[in-house]
Amino acid sequence: MKPGLVDWLLEPEDASVRYIVLTDILDRASDDPEVIEAQRTILGSQAVQAIFSRQDPAGWWDTPERATGIKRASGQLLILSRLGVQVDERVRRGCEFVLSKPWLPARRPVCIVPCYTANCLRFLARFGYGDDPRVEAGWAAMVERFSHGDGLKCWYQKHPCHWLAVKALWAFAGCPDPERIAPAMARTAEALLEHRFDFAGDEARWLRFGFPWYFQSDLLDALEALAACGYAADARLQALAEQVRCKQGQDGRWLLEGGSTAMRVERRGHPSKWITARALRLLKHVDEAKPTQ
Repeated sequence: MKPGLVDWLLEPEDASVRYIVLTDILDRASDDPEVIEAQRTILGSQAVQAIFSRQDPAGWWDTPERATGIKRASGQLLILSRLGVQVDERVRRGCEFVLSKPWLPARRPVCIVPCYTANCLRFLARFGYGDDPRVEAGWAAMVERFSHGDGLKCWYQKHPCHWLAVKALWAFAGCPDPERIAPAMARTAEALLEHRFDFAGDEARWLRFGFPWYFQSDLLDALEALAACGYAADARLQALAEQVRCKQGQDGRWLLEGGSTAMRVERRGHPSKWITARALRLLKHVDEAKPTQ
């Protein structure tokens, strides 16, 4: 922790980051007055209000839901879940809208890619729909797909998609029935941990940390997903975490280098509170999980 870094992250302009730092880095209790205040102010933050201002009364955003696009209902709900928004009527309307549309993997009558389903499961679980009967088919589809060796096969590419692995792991991390998804989660985690990233070549983009992502991902996002699934102590994750550590600037901050261009939360090329808070949280979990000598 560099001098002044925590004070910078705790500035009131971004209540979501403030909440992450207080709870996950400084280990403040849920009944701490500052934690309660940070959580209370998330809903009124500029980023959250900007998203809700564009929501149609029917629950969707911008255009009726399709399988792509972070500015549509699924993408907006995913961002809201990342921002730490609590469930209210607007969130419920959005979730109900998504559930009323095709969201399970299928080629016909519409093409729904599995990463879309995984993203939906992630925010649906976060917003209390994880054990909803309508979501049951989603968990079943994830288990069926990722319990087999070709689960990461992408319809648009000939090689396995490791972005898809990250989306699947985030979904698995929120499943209300961990035993059910355990084999599929383990297979997916192994596929990601065993992958030899070519950071100096074609996979350099994995080191361009960004927020928010929709279909794409980066190494920080991937390691966070693995840690959320219980792999923080894995030696392979520990080794990859050094790539995150190496990108920390002399001032203790990380830059925003990627993320959706359709939804900007911070300025690219500038120090990022979101990346910094998430990187510090990940490295804290990694350090705490290291075997004692």
